Amino acid sequence: MNEIIKACIALEEKYGRIPFDEALPRLQKGWWEIAEKHGTTGDQVLKQYMDWRSQQKE
Repeated sequence: MNEIIKACIALEEKYGRIPFDEALPRLQKGWWEIAEKHGTTGDQVLKQYMDWRSQQKE
């Protein structure tokens, strides 16, 4: 598991218990902060995390 995935898991744990409409702006900010640290974009962070999540359910 790479650092981006670990950071996304921590972000989900932090905001996973509040309603989605309230969590979304905070999650978006978090994804972009993760992206800045890793030299990528927020949408790529989310894509990588969602790809990883989908593989975990198999």
